[in-house]
Amino acid sequence: MAVLVMHVLAVVTPPDAGAQRFTAAGWLYQLLLWATPTFAVLSGFVLAHGRSDALPAREFYRRRMGGILLPFVAWCIVYLAIFGEATTPDQVALRLPLGLAGQRHLYFLGMVAQFYVVFPWIQPLIRRAPRNMFAASLLISLAWQAGFSYTRPPHGWETFWSTAHGLLPAWIVYLVAGGLIAQQYRGLLNWLHGRASWAPKAAVAGASLVLADFALATTGGPEFSSHRPLVIVVTLAVLPALWLLGRWAAGSAWLPSLRTIAGVSFGVYLVHPLALWITSLFVPASLVMFARVPLLVAGCAAVTAGILLLARLHPFSARLIGAPVLPVAEVVRVRWTLGRRAPNRADLEPHYQS
Repeated sequence: MAVLVMHVLAVVTPPDAGAQRFTAAGWLYQLLLWATPTFAVLSGFVLAHGRSDALPAREFYRRRMGGILLPFVAWCIVYLAIFGEATTPDQVALRLPLGLAGQRHLYFLGMVAQFYVVFPWIQPLIRRAPRNMFAASLLISLAWQAGFSYTRPPHGWETFWSTAHGLLPAWIVYLVAGGLIAQQYRGLLNWLHGRASWAPKAAVAGASLVLADFALATTGGPEFSSHRPLVIVVTLAVLPALWLLGRWAAGSAWLPSLRTIAGVSFGVYLVHPLALWITSLFVPASLVMFARVPLLVAGCAAVTAGILLLARLHPFSARLIGAPVLPVAEVVRVRWTLGRRAPNRADLEPHYQS
């Protein structure tokens, strides 16, 4: 949801950082820069916590790659057709495999696919030398992001420079951090339980850093981006606060709703730019920001839910949005397959169980 709000804020804020400093949306956007990197941390955590590295490499690739590659390819084509940011053949050739040719947020899936390629070799190294691996990955990501954020591209390298944030070195620290958290899970939980009061303080410190950095920005560029080195520090500072929030949510009445949202979060990530584009056609740009942003967020969330519901009624739901088809859709599909004959209990037994 934070990523969805970020993209709404990006729609209503001017592209120049100097102008953004005079809008509330520009400042709020900066406070949400941890959202996409946190997705990467969770991806590394889920892989390591599920001991995916124990699988043979071929089986690991079959299970994991199939789950993201088909939705990635399908939505890359959709967004390329709608938005078409890449126009020349070299731009399409370089950006399309990284998810940057249409709606640029798909670079995250391209990056996760890159991590899947190296995960069977990286995770054993995290187990053997966790501190050294984290330090090495931190240095790699800091150097990569600093190099491509604060330097000008050489002549002829402009296209590559614009895609550098979609390559694995920019994100490796988040994925290694997720694997490290999974490996040290119990110890970290015990450590955090004794220092829970530190979590909000760390988050406030991180927010203060990113806002101070933004306040110093005078021109557009890396100050607006979630791919500058400071965001790595801010994301790591925010993680304990997110854990604290999760601990509260686990005992609240919101837990069932949160689990439902979490179950379709991959689909939300895929389709919400399309939903935002549709919503923006009906929300006047002339509205003041404080009215336009809530309308765009609410409309985008509603349209996203509608798209996901329609997708989950289709037999190819898992290939489109990474979520299984709804049981009611399975019943309808079975009835359609069997024709006029009403299905009996044996026909639908697997669906009753699910």
